[in-house]
Amino acid sequence: MAALQGVRELSRDLSLLLAKKFNLNEEQGQILVTPIRNLNRRQRKILFEELRPKQRDMRIYLEEQYYLQGEEQRQRWVDETVTSIFNNGGEPNTVDALMMEIVGRIEILHRVKKRSIKTQQPLKAMSGSGSFTFFITIVAVLTAVVLLIMNI
Repeated sequence: MAALQGVRELSRDLSLLLAKKFNLNEEQGQILVTPIRNLNRRQRKILFEELRPKQRDMRIYLEEQYYLQGEEQRQRWVDETVTSIFNNGGEPNTVDALMMEIVGRIEILHRVKKRSIKTQQPLKAMSGSGSFTFFITIVAVLTAVVLLIMNI
């Protein structure tokens, strides 16, 4: 998988580990380490049709591998995941998203946000907040509509 050269080391290593275990081709391995927003239409199709059905098994496998590591190695995995997400502007790739499920989404995102504040490097808009921001927006719009109707 020569195409994975520029990717953070842990994401690449985990992608190779998953590729070997789940018989993924080079393109599928590359998709695992590319942030979802950066995928083109064909790659998204591969992600959702071929990789997502295997995602639960991939998470279970990675979780087993994670807990087989010593405490120091597990901390390195967390630190490198945070670095990978931070370097992508707060947008996780599929491998990072799997690690977030294993370690804890809130813990990882909190560390990414702390690093962003510490280095004064902003993250991309709406990254990491996901459905919570969508939910708050919908509640605000519905509340405004209800208040508008009540005043008419």
